Amino acid sequence: MPRSGTTLTEQICVSHPDVHGAGELTKLRRITNRLAPRTRSPEELWKSILEM
Repeated sequence: MPRSGTTLTEQICVSHPDVHGAGELTKLRRITNRLAPRTRSPEELWKSILEM
């Protein structure tokens, strides 16, 4: 499974005393699901993203 390195990046950042790690957040997934119901076309999704 491909990985992007976000967990490692968070671990490195939180090693600094002024940084707090929030863990994996699901907010982006929830926003995406609301923004792009399965019935929307890729063009409509792109337009919604640009409007944000």
